[in-house]
Amino acid sequence: MIKIAIIGYGKMGKEIESTAQDFNYQIISIIDQNNNLIDEIKKHKPDVAIEFTNANAVVNNIKTCVDMRIPVVSGTTGWDNELEEIKEYTLQNNGSVLWGSNFNLGVNLWFDFVDYISEKMKTYEDYKVRLEEIHHIHKLDKPSGTAIQAAQIVMKHYNFKNWSLDDKEEDYLNIKSIRQGEEVGTHSVIFTSLFDQITIEHKNFSRKTLAIGALTAANWIIDHPGFYIFHDVYQEIFNQ
Repeated sequence: MIKIAIIGYGKMGKEIESTAQDFNYQIISIIDQNNNLIDEIKKHKPDVAIEFTNANAVVNNIKTCVDMRIPVVSGTTGWDNELEEIKEYTLQNNGSVLWGSNFNLGVNLWFDFVDYISEKMKTYEDYKVRLEEIHHIHKLDKPSGTAIQAAQIVMKHYNFKNWSLDDKEEDYLNIKSIRQGEEVGTHSVIFTSLFDQITIEHKNFSRKTLAIGALTAANWIIDHPGFYIFHDVYQEIFNQ
């Protein structure tokens, strides 16, 4: 039975704890602001850690796991500018780290669809592309990490300078970010002309799909030293 430490006990931490009971995983430690990560790892000796915290804590959490030779899966978003630093740290210290903006199988298939249609649509200048994402009012980062990853996929095929939340900025890919109710997560890439509209959308109904993906990734990363982006290896992970 795989022994897991959960780092962060928010919505996703609780969902992972609940979902793990349905599979062959043992949650041996739950680490939040009330206890110490290093002490908990020393005490419980997990096989792997799953980390869902915040942009201020994630870098230190991952580095601590790398230093203590604990493979770690992280789903924390909002810290894209530091991903390269963590990649280098992981590789230099022979760590095992897998990061993903979204562990839902459907979302990662959607990323592939977005890549495909963006490559097709780039030649049709009458269609203007934009993104939209909707999440619950408690989500702190805006736009979501999933929306940013989708924007990066679109921008491979277009000459945008970058993405922007401001729809008035020319030469930038607009992302409309909405926070309402308890929305789990809806992401759309929208191509609009004067006469019609094409929308590629993924709507998530439950966090359980995210928890299943994170747990499956945790099982995979144990035997795969290095630094990985979930979307790059999701097919291998779900087919293991």
